[in-house]
Amino acid sequence: IIAPQTGKSRVQIQREIKMKEAAIEHLARRYSSSELPPEELKQCLYSIGDNNAYLYQARDPIDRMIDYLSTFFSPTEASSPCSSLAISNGQSGAR
Repeated sequence: IIAPQTGKSRVQIQREIKMKEAAIEHLARRYSSSELPPEELKQCLYSIGDNNAYLYQARDPIDRMIDYLSTFFSPTEASSPCSSLAISNGQSGAR
């Protein structure tokens, strides 16, 4: 995954993209055969990259939130009523 992170310049991201493309080209040339042409191999590699990108944007934020909640909130009791994440009956007519 090549993603913008704090402190990464645009130039650095572009460099990483070019390195990734060169690596894909190298792998496709090295491991292609008569049964597996380079274009088909590259398609597989791009598919793996797409899956990793999807997981990065869909799963990783959930994992970070679970870590955050586990670190800062007790699953059994709140440190104060204001910090409770429990679902309770509504107030002032709320359901």
